[in-house]
Amino acid sequence: MYLDGRDIFNKMDVVELRTRVQMVFQIPNPSPNLSIFENVALGVKLNGLARSKRNLRCARL
Repeated sequence: MYLDGRDIFNKMDVVELRTRVQMVFQIPNPSPNLSIFENVALGVKLNGLARSKRNLRCARL
């Protein structure tokens, strides 16, 4: 199996792989202390792709 042309079983650090590939649950698992928007934007925010709430609304992934 490959991610961005790299074999994930032989040539990728496990920590890097887990950081880049997010888990998808069949049952929603939101953080109860965050709004819906904040739950959805959490991955973008944690990975440093947007620094402010305005940037989060305009982020292109």
